[in-house]
Amino acid sequence: MSGSANRWTAWLLKRETRPEEQRKQVLTGPPRCSFLTKVRGYNMAMTRVVVTLDQATLSRLDHLVQQRVFPNRSKAIESAVQDKLARFDHSRLAIECAKLDPRAEQQMAEEGMAPESATWPQY
Repeated sequence: MSGSANRWTAWLLKRETRPEEQRKQVLTGPPRCSFLTKVRGYNMAMTRVVVTLDQATLSRLDHLVQQRVFPNRSKAIESAVQDKLARFDHSRLAIECAKLDPRAEQQMAEEGMAPESATWPQY
């Protein structure tokens, strides 16, 4: 056996002899299947996740990949999630803006302007 195989075997044996509490922490901890990819010149950590889709959605996704709209399924799903998050952020902003009272906002904006407005040139 090679040196790396010996290390692998030793790691497996050590893992099997861990107390139950430590084994649970390993299994429930952060994902260990992450890798770096270069996106627009920046190194970004990527993590693998499992996604369950119904057959009709998967067929439509595969059709987009075949049409070369996306290079692969992962990029298509990543793009869809990013778009949904961007729309969610935008809708949150719209919801918060809808809570504002336009008259109160206008009054606050003009509060300190009265003395200065006399010195402004007429248009």
